Amino acid sequence: MGNGPSKAELEELHRQFGISIEDLKTHAKAFREVNGAMTLADFRRFSMESSTQLPPGVIEKIFFAFDRNRDGRIDVREYLMMISLTRGGTLDEKLQASFDIFDSNRDGKLEKYEVRSLLEAANVTYAGSISLGLTPQMEAHVNDLVEQTFELSDTNHDGFIDREEFVHAFKTHPKVLEFFKQL
Repeated sequence: MGNGPSKAELEELHRQFGISIEDLKTHAKAFREVNGAMTLADFRRFSMESSTQLPPGVIEKIFFAFDRNRDGRIDVREYLMMISLTRGGTLDEKLQASFDIFDSNRDGKLEKYEVRSLLEAANVTYAGSISLGLTPQMEAHVNDLVEQTFELSDTNHDGFIDREEFVHAFKTHPKVLEFFKQL
């Protein structure tokens, strides 16, 4: 496949996520039509054209979470991992990826500003007031959600949510689950 995934890589994705090899090949072929890599601008365009409309701030966080080698591009392997995970990953795998999306500075812990920035991006976009920013009511709602999430999730009270706390909170607290459904 040239610069595409090897047969062994496709088989591994199939084993790990249950996505058919034919489906993976179809996605890889379509991906190669965008020159084998997507920049953030390409990813924004692709996301806007897809059936899943995501807020621009969320699109950026997803892009950087799946740009594993931090070269500013998503290559075909990173793209297939993203597709496989979202379509066939287990809850734990999806939670790990969600944590990576929130953890914008990639330090292995979530700070309030990271959670707040994702919520603000989601709230501003859904309210249709991107250029105006958050209304005072929306800002108060975001602040309340961030505080509630940290109260439920930061079990060791160190001011951060680590990966283990994140997964545990998501699985055991319905309020945290509701928080993420709002995105």
